Amino acid sequence: MLANTQSYGIIFTWTGTKTYTGMTTEWTKLTGCFQNAGQYSNGITLDPYQARMCINDYGIYFVSWSMSYIGSPDVNYKIEPYCFVGMPQAAAESTPSTSGSVTSMSGSGFGEASGSAVEVALYLKSSASAWMIPQVIQLNVLKVGNLPK
Repeated sequence: MLANTQSYGIIFTWTGTKTYTGMTTEWTKLTGCFQNAGQYSNGITLDPYQARMCINDYGIYFVSWSMSYIGSPDVNYKIEPYCFVGMPQAAAESTPSTSGSVTSMSGSGFGEASGSAVEVALYLKSSASAWMIPQVIQLNVLKVGNLPK
């Protein structure tokens, strides 16, 4: 268990609650998936219905995520967290081999929050017009340090 002085947040879903159709090669915020609030403490605001968390405390944060989905076969899907700025070091991509197969991916990275109400969200794009049904998604944020003075 994390100490009460630690800032952290977790939002998740465990059922396919949204189907994305006609996806494009442009980045799109993953919305309509995080319908279950998890845990949070000190400086993190959970907002699952807006598909995001907000960091309200300056510092260095560790962001991690994981996702399982069913998607169009032979289409490459890429997910990247947006936290303060895009986090390409925490991005991942995968390509389902057959229609209806469950595919998983995850990523993690560090970033600095230098303001209040800093949004943490997941963005998605596909390599071609496609469909996707998220099955299980989890987004985690943990404050790991203070910004240097």
